[in-house]
Amino acid sequence: MFSIIALLCLLFAFGVLLYTFLWIAQLLVRKAEEADTEKREDVALEAGESGATEEEVEEEKTPEETAQEELKRKGGAMQTNATLGLVLAVLACVLVSLGPLVVTLSLAAVYFSAQAFWIGLRYFRALIVRAIFGIGLGLGSVALQYLALTGQLAQVIPLLAP
Repeated sequence: MFSIIALLCLLFAFGVLLYTFLWIAQLLVRKAEEADTEKREDVALEAGESGATEEEVEEEKTPEETAQEELKRKGGAMQTNATLGLVLAVLACVLVSLGPLVVTLSLAAVYFSAQAFWIGLRYFRALIVRAIFGIGLGLGSVALQYLALTGQLAQVIPLLAP
């Protein structure tokens, strides 16, 4: 029974790792596309195709566009923090048997999840489910760490008994 649970945890961890790699690849592609777009605009300005100087192009940005870009950036930060907090919280729960130093993972998970939760509520008026789960798992891993240090973890979860 324990080997099946261990195998499922291993498969879940592999899935999280794969998802993280795909997510990072997507971010790198997006960054490369933005850099390519900026290069094209610079080449167009240098060639004089647009007929506008660089100062006129910068002045064309309206405050609404600037605010929209700022919200887009905050939305990306919110998603990144929520995902990072959830991944750190899951790691902190899984690695509870390594010792008390794992509490730093829990604290980092709670910090990033709380930050994502705050950004979601303040700027988007939305509840971020990943952030809520990250906070819950982060605090739960602190409780697991306490139970492990006091020797009560084996009584609460019999599978972890030596």
